[in-house]
Amino acid sequence: MSELELLQRRLAREKAARKSAEQLLEQKSREVYETNEKLIDLAERTKAIVETAAEGIIVYDESGCIETFNRSACELFGREYVVAVQIQDLFEEQSATHDALFPNCMPTSEDDHPLEVSPEDGMCRAHPIELSARRNGGTSFCAEVAISRCVRNGLVLFTMLVRDLSQRKILESRLNQARKMESVGNLAAGIAHEINTPIQFIGDNLLFLQNAFTDLEALFDAYDSFPQTETSSDTFASNLQQIRQRIESADIPFLKEELPTAIQQSIDGIERVAGIVRAMKEFSSPTADCKALVDLNRSIRNAIKVSQNHYQDVAEIATNLDSTLNDVPCNAVQINQCILNLLANACEALQHDDRVHLGKITVHTERTEETARVMVNDNGPGIPESILDRIFEPFFTTKEVGQGMGQGLAFVYSVIVDQHGGQIRVSPTPAGGTSVCLELPLSAPSP
Repeated sequence: MSELELLQRRLAREKAARKSAEQLLEQKSREVYETNEKLIDLAERTKAIVETAAEGIIVYDESGCIETFNRSACELFGREYVVAVQIQDLFEEQSATHDALFPNCMPTSEDDHPLEVSPEDGMCRAHPIELSARRNGGTSFCAEVAISRCVRNGLVLFTMLVRDLSQRKILESRLNQARKMESVGNLAAGIAHEINTPIQFIGDNLLFLQNAFTDLEALFDAYDSFPQTETSSDTFASNLQQIRQRIESADIPFLKEELPTAIQQSIDGIERVAGIVRAMKEFSSPTADCKALVDLNRSIRNAIKVSQNHYQDVAEIATNLDSTLNDVPCNAVQINQCILNLLANACEALQHDDRVHLGKITVHTERTEETARVMVNDNGPGIPESILDRIFEPFFTTKEVGQGMGQGLAFVYSVIVDQHGGQIRVSPTPAGGTSVCLELPLSAPSP
């Protein structure tokens, strides 16, 4: 084969290789283009999702400098796209601590800042918490935030989901009011009965006193007309006979015996009505609807007094109250409602328990080193173990439809645990029945 033919073959092979390389380059370029288009489409879709998300989405780095601030976040905080603003500037200092805004994957304790950690990709997600956020105009609102932390190429980024809880807080407030109104509705008939009974015998005694005074008034008139004449005169004898008749008609010995009793009964009835009204006033006083030092035993006595009509035909209530619990920091109205709910639950349990004799409810208080403890025990049928883990769920109830909203124990849990930082335990009693133990911290939780 000549040298020319070798060159021609080599040239042909190079042309073929070049054409193959061009085809491969074209294929790769097409793949890169398509991948780039997909990335652009994915980026556009991701941006659209972020921008149209109902929750505010904020991405910031370890220094707190904000990188991403979606449209919902702009609306929540009343700001345009944030530039050169630190994440700390969006929240009140007393609620948004450094640990809250920059969660670490190694929490100091399980309760301090619970996290879900994925060591493989360096990601962790903090459970949602409530913080006080600031709008651009200076107004504040309650926000629920959930923060995730990830590490990419050595750079730590935090992604925060923000939700405005203002409307939910309003609804919760209305629900709390509905709970109170439900309890007030349940108490209304009982209070009316408790007041009506003493009012009835006060009215009867006043009618008796009125009739007695009518008889005595006739006697007094006879005495007033008694002539200052000689005892031997006919007029004197006639008037004396009339006075004797009036005395006999008035039944003076009977009045001397019954009048003090009627007066004392009326005084006792008035004091009973005044006590019920006073207890009800203290029980639901709006001025007590804030945390202050409260006489816990007085709250318990008031709750027992205003619920008397509910339990008097069902159970006997015994109390064993620690006299040192007169300075417990709590919300009096909420604690009153909790105690009332526990008494109502105990009464309902005893009502559905077939028994000949009255049931027994015991309310016991004691002071421990760090807590004030309230225990409400009953000797009813107890709570089935199958539902014991659900009794604090909102709207969970074993009652028939229309007989209750299932908010009693859920409200107690919310008040004791969420509002006061305390604890609640429900357990069977050794003699049968149920024991509910509330524990309130004696030191007010720091804001």
